[in-house]
Amino acid sequence: MATLEDPYGDAENRPEDTIADRFRLASVPTVLTSRPARSPILISHVVCETENHGANRVVPSEDAYVANVILRDLDAEIWLQGKRTAHRKAGAGGLYVFDLQSDPVVHFRSSFEMVRFYISRSTLDSLARDAGMRPRGSLGRPDLGAPDPVMHNLARAMIPALKAPAEVSQLYVDYVSLAFHAHLMGKYAGPSPDRKTARPGLSSWQARTATDLIASRLDGKVSVSELAAACNLSQSHFSRAFVQTFGMPPHRWLLEQRVIRAKDLIEQGALPLTAIALECGFASQSHLSRVFAAVAGTTPSKWRRRASRLGPLQLTASAQ
Repeated sequence: MATLEDPYGDAENRPEDTIADRFRLASVPTVLTSRPARSPILISHVVCETENHGANRVVPSEDAYVANVILRDLDAEIWLQGKRTAHRKAGAGGLYVFDLQSDPVVHFRSSFEMVRFYISRSTLDSLARDAGMRPRGSLGRPDLGAPDPVMHNLARAMIPALKAPAEVSQLYVDYVSLAFHAHLMGKYAGPSPDRKTARPGLSSWQARTATDLIASRLDGKVSVSELAAACNLSQSHFSRAFVQTFGMPPHRWLLEQRVIRAKDLIEQGALPLTAIALECGFASQSHLSRVFAAVAGTTPSKWRRRASRLGPLQLTASAQ
């Protein structure tokens, strides 16, 4: 049987189904990080258009935290350990952090939309050690509904992955999750006296190992934890060192490699764009077109017309 603490236990009891049941909703799109410790970080998009939806179901106590980032104005009553704690109205960007050992219940008076980050205490501590920080034991609870611009930006950054998970790589989900953990520890667990000093970027062999592995998995089925392990680094150190070395995070490097491969296939002229999209790890031709335009500044169709007119060598020179 899968639980939020061990969501890999049973494919028929998926985390998104458990969360949907807790909020009494038909569905709650959810993505998971690659498994960093006992359990992954779960990120969910929770939406209800009904006014006075009522309370979420009471759930068993868990040694874990949830951080709910509000995306639209919310009116709700909060109950902790069986006692009414507050009646809060919060605007977009408001944050509710709950220790799941306090049996939190939210009685929704208004419709609501939020991104929900779930992290077990074991993963919170494991990633802290991984980042060279002392595990803090617990998180302080900010004022209920207080604005947190960083969490608001992270929540909005996850909406594309939650709405169209096939179009977002595991590297992207892992990267945002590590940023969530770093912010949570830095702001709500307090500074750590054991924080290590900045380290240099990747060595030449580490850079080659990481990029070769990403390039061999253009479908995006590679995680930050896998790349870090291949480089003999912690996830946090690897992520920072990769950005320092290449000037971009791993998921962005992956997208650029997909576009480079797509350009090569387009210039060869043999495959339709639909086939090229799938060959390069894109979910669809429209997904290819959006990313290609963002990276190359033009559409795949225009690139193909230019390639047929100029030839590969002249095309490459004109793009420089």
